[in-house]
Amino acid sequence: FPLEEVIKKHFFTNNSNFKVSGKLSPTFNMKATIATGYVIPAIEKYRAFIDNDLNPLILSAGNPNLKLPKKHSFNFEMNQMFVKNASSFQFKASLEMQEDYVANNSRYFTEETYLAEYDYTFLRGSVLNTVENADNYYRLFADLLYMKLSNLLKSNVIIKAEYCYNEIPAFSQGLKNNLIMNEGYISVNLTTNFSRKVEFVFGSGTRLSR
Repeated sequence: FPLEEVIKKHFFTNNSNFKVSGKLSPTFNMKATIATGYVIPAIEKYRAFIDNDLNPLILSAGNPNLKLPKKHSFNFEMNQMFVKNASSFQFKASLEMQEDYVANNSRYFTEETYLAEYDYTFLRGSVLNTVENADNYYRLFADLLYMKLSNLLKSNVIIKAEYCYNEIPAFSQGLKNNLIMNEGYISVNLTTNFSRKVEFVFGSGTRLSR
């Protein structure tokens, strides 16, 4: 219940971006992009009623007062070739931030509770999942790639390293509880090149998350 409701929302957004790239030499190039714009949440996140269609103990509701999150992003890429030692280097980085991030909010009821804002009585042991505007969301990602043609090993050596940082705003029982995640990855691969008919690949990778 209810079976049907009409949600009327009007959005006017402006998305902008700026890009610059350059080939500073035959072996070196780079590019950068800056973008800003709005993220429009799914329409069901604006519904003002309780949805108990599937399970009366696991309920969900939207928030008609949600603000539009504003997203800012920056991307950078650099490529360098070293002809003398037959190698290349690539670096990529991206930064993303969202203002007024739409975060999930869960509330557990230890006793039967009536909430006038929904005109609904929640059973003991039920959970209400809603959405709220929270603090800023951040994501940082960096990627390094080094490739080297080794005559000694008769192989192409590829070394890759990644790092990712996420700070995700969240709520629990109405209290802010940001989730912070760090993840790193490094791998080394060797691809043989001593034969055109047979190729061997040896690789190892390590990932750390916390």
